[in-house]
Amino acid sequence: MIASFRSKALERFWTRGETRRVNPAHVKKLRLILGLLDDADRPEGWMFRASVSIPSQGIKMAAMP
Repeated sequence: MIASFRSKALERFWTRGETRRVNPAHVKKLRLILGLLDDADRPEGWMFRASVSIPSQGIKMAAMP
């Protein structure tokens, strides 16, 4: 689960669906990547095949009990 975003544009994109400040060429991949990150229980769950590399900075995962 995604706990927080460093980028307000990404947060608004994910929570409200606003694409105003997101590059239109990245919208489809961002939806896919953020969906996979949101479904992951912990950072180890980030291991998935993608055509882009995903830096861990900017998105914080929620702590799991």
